[in-house]
Amino acid sequence: MKAENLLSNKHSGDINMSYKQNSNQWISPNLNRTFNWSMTSVKWLFITLLFMPACFAQSSFDQAITAAENGGEESQYELELMYLNGDKTTQNYKEALFWNTKTAEQNSIKAKYHLALMHHDGLGTEQNYEKAIELYKGPALNGLVQAQFNLAHIYDDANGSFEDTSEAIYWYKKAAGQGDADAQFNLALIYDDVNGDFADTSEAIHWYKKSAEQGDVDAQFNLALIYDDVNGDFADMSEAICWYKKAAEQGDVQAQFNLALIYDDVNGGFEDTAEAIYWYKKAAEQGAADAI
Repeated sequence: MKAENLLSNKHSGDINMSYKQNSNQWISPNLNRTFNWSMTSVKWLFITLLFMPACFAQSSFDQAITAAENGGEESQYELELMYLNGDKTTQNYKEALFWNTKTAEQNSIKAKYHLALMHHDGLGTEQNYEKAIELYKGPALNGLVQAQFNLAHIYDDANGSFEDTSEAIYWYKKAAGQGDADAQFNLALIYDDVNGDFADTSEAIHWYKKSAEQGDVDAQFNLALIYDDVNGDFADMSEAICWYKKAAEQGDVQAQFNLALIYDDVNGGFEDTAEAIYWYKKAAEQGAADAI
């Protein structure tokens, strides 16, 4: 019995720019397993915590305006965040963009990154990918992993006007080399696209494994799929079981089902009815009809 691949598309270039609000901070949603976008766009809470000095945390809005008008870079940055997140004032993207631009003019890397995000997402201005690319490159060249990832993602959008897989690989590798699990996963997806110009299963395994070792459940599942392909050059059922199990233990229903199939295969060399029943039950509890 062959393990079932329940993925409809292993490499999606679609960017779903929908958002949800959490704790008064804009963040990007958790999308499907085929493309990780968790570090991009408006994950402002992370950026706020990363860059905003503690000395500004309790500043009042009026104090922030006065300080910003006096030209202080950090004050302007704080005011931008207040407008951006509706903190101590009404949310106002145009004002956020105004103060962000002021800060960026002082060659602030973090401000240039924020400015790129705002052009990328059309916050306070028209969406402009060309401008976003231009603005991302400075912070990306300075090693800012978020900028490297977002730049790669623009180039990796198969439906976009700026698709350039070579550039996507270049910038994903920069971010992946800094240990970013999402960049590692997306890089693996490019190499795992058997119909793509850059298909390379060895590279796909390398980057999936890097991401999987950091606990990325989608990387664990996709890595298991490669090893579970009995007709592939990298077939290794022991490795498939290992990575399916890691994903299954994180609650991934597809991994649970495929793991059960392996244990349920009387001719596969890993037959274990008790384990098969256990994982079928886990998958069934999550609504997998084929597991019942």
